[in-house]
Amino acid sequence: MVIVQCSYYPILIPSQSEQTRANSATEDSLLVAFPYTSLLQSNYIPTDEEVLEINAFLSQPTKELGMLASEMTKLQIALDGLRQRYDNLHNQVALCRSVTSLARRIPSEILSEIFCMSLPTNGYPVLNSWLPPLIFMHICRRWRDIAISTPKLWSSIRIEVLDVRMDGGAWWSDYENSGYPSILETWHNRRALLVTQWLRRAGNNVSLSIKLCNVDASSESFNIYLNSILSLAPFIKSLSIEAPSNYLWSSGPLQATALPGLQSLFLQAVRLEGLSGFDTQPISWLCAPSLKRLRIRTNDSAIVLYLRINWCQLTHLDLCGSSADPTQWDVAASSSTFPVSSGFLSQFLQTCELLVECRLHLVPYNDEIHVPMHLPRLLRLAIKSKSDVRPFIDMLNAPALRELDVHFYAKGLLLGNSFNRLFLSEKIETLVVDTVDPLRSDFLWCLRHCPVLKSLDFKRHPDSDTYGLEYANLTDDMRIFELGDTFLRQLSARDGHPLCPLLEDLICGDGRIIINFSFPALIDFIEHKQSGASSLAKLKKFHIRRSEFVDMVRMLDPVLSDGISFNVYVYGDELFDNEAHLYYDGPFIHNAYN
Repeated sequence: MVIVQCSYYPILIPSQSEQTRANSATEDSLLVAFPYTSLLQSNYIPTDEEVLEINAFLSQPTKELGMLASEMTKLQIALDGLRQRYDNLHNQVALCRSVTSLARRIPSEILSEIFCMSLPTNGYPVLNSWLPPLIFMHICRRWRDIAISTPKLWSSIRIEVLDVRMDGGAWWSDYENSGYPSILETWHNRRALLVTQWLRRAGNNVSLSIKLCNVDASSESFNIYLNSILSLAPFIKSLSIEAPSNYLWSSGPLQATALPGLQSLFLQAVRLEGLSGFDTQPISWLCAPSLKRLRIRTNDSAIVLYLRINWCQLTHLDLCGSSADPTQWDVAASSSTFPVSSGFLSQFLQTCELLVECRLHLVPYNDEIHVPMHLPRLLRLAIKSKSDVRPFIDMLNAPALRELDVHFYAKGLLLGNSFNRLFLSEKIETLVVDTVDPLRSDFLWCLRHCPVLKSLDFKRHPDSDTYGLEYANLTDDMRIFELGDTFLRQLSARDGHPLCPLLEDLICGDGRIIINFSFPALIDFIEHKQSGASSLAKLKKFHIRRSEFVDMVRMLDPVLSDGISFNVYVYGDELFDNEAHLYYDGPFIHNAYN
């Protein structure tokens, strides 16, 4: 038996590339020196002698494997140590570098402004630790200090008064026989204390805006919060209260002398209760000396009889009772309110010489006496009615009126007939018309008396039904007014006599019935308006509802290069918006009209 012994000498070279080649050569040299290389890819079964020979051949490489494993273990231990040192140093560097971070370097004044900009824009902040401004109290000490020292953050709040358990949603009234009143009172007192702390952070130089909503609570619970905010009554500038009417109209802790800075008041009576005592105890706490803006929502207009208000100091009056955000004045949203007698209201308005904006839900009664109303500063007037308001309008003198918002919810009413006096002034700049009945041809007469009109928004109420009206049976004044090619030519002065030459915004609310112009006429109208010919003002906004224009909107690009806001809608969905570069392509993009 011949035993062949092969010596194996590993080559260690510092260079990484050479080390790689050396490792590859080492592997190859072992296979080359192996005496049974030809048998590696076969099923050959070696003899006992061959097994001994192979084991002897592999003894040296096996020892080297052990050495390499030992070296790898040492290197891994060293690497783990380096990794630990790296992580530790990295954390320390990051901690030290945080001193120079952008968030830390933002000046406190700018950070304070950022906090203020995070407040809700369509409502009031609430008592919620996950929402601004309370969330800023939980970030770091610096942010907490900045938040507390920013009075504007705490100058407004929405308080919801709710007699409900927080652990399971069961009404507290379910525990009337289980001692719940004391538990409920304690809970409300704690929340009221938080409200007081919140408002006191605003300081004495910031006007407060408060919305108090009684969702479903007792008068005792309601008064707990009312007392908490009245401790800061001298600084309350805006107050919105939503509660049952017997809570509002009772004297309670509210006194006119306690609200010297109150300028804006919104009252919403969610239920009509406790009116029996009004005959002998008129409401007096609304006579705040600085009150300028008054908005009332109730289901009985008789409430106004019992409001002792300094009408002569009001600049904004809303008796349509919009339930939306107090900063918005939406007549159409108040369909659940009862209208006010126009004759009765005229007796109050005759003293309101400071009125700038007035929104009314009226109903003229037969043989009702209207007194003259001289409102020299009135700029905006919105009227909602189901009957002819001409007796009221004929007694109204508003020489400064610039914006008229009309909502008619009865058929057969002529806009020009009802508002003749206002249109004859020829000073209307903004006109909004919302009707159940389609507009009649007298509407063109109205527009001819609006030479300075800049914005026109006309639409039909969703409940309207005009299919039963026959053109042949209508007089000239009663014929349905169409927004057709002729009307567009009149607006663009194609006939030499421009209609509303200063018009910049045109909003067409319904494309299925009253809009009847062709696409070529639309292009010609826009081109002529944007050319500035005949002293025409350029369009800034044009919104229409025309499903027929879906396949043609791309043709409008050449005439929409002047910065005009052009939108196409159909059934409440936007099909084209040139400013956002949106085109109709399959499903509707997003809802634009609600």
